[in-house]
Amino acid sequence: MRIFKRITTMCFKDGKMSRDPFCNYKLKKVKKDRGYLTKAELERIIDFEPVFCCFTGFDYSTTATLTDKNIAQDDEGDIWIETHRVKTGTPSKIKLLDIPLSILRKYELKRDGNYLLPVMSNAKYNLYLK
Repeated sequence: MRIFKRITTMCFKDGKMSRDPFCNYKLKKVKKDRGYLTKAELERIIDFEPVFCCFTGFDYSTTATLTDKNIAQDDEGDIWIETHRVKTGTPSKIKLLDIPLSILRKYELKRDGNYLLPVMSNAKYNLYLK
């Protein structure tokens, strides 16, 4: 409703609406206790491919475009992903922790093409997340 209210207010200010239907209406923010994942829940999802995004902070489009060229190793032996974010073009350098590194190794022999992870459609990806 907040987004809808913002849109109607913009339309009213631009003269596209004769009045703002939300002018006398205040939206109340409802706080929800979202809780935390238990250890058992975390263990159930740790093998799930999108978990890679959780440990790297990459969105779907950046993760889907990662190739071997994006992997670099420093002098101390740490492995990093060096890339540019797809949506913003911002350079990004992320150290690979044990879990995302194990996910990459899991898919190393199953690769189809140059991409580090299996590339599924964004719609399918979101369906799996739900």
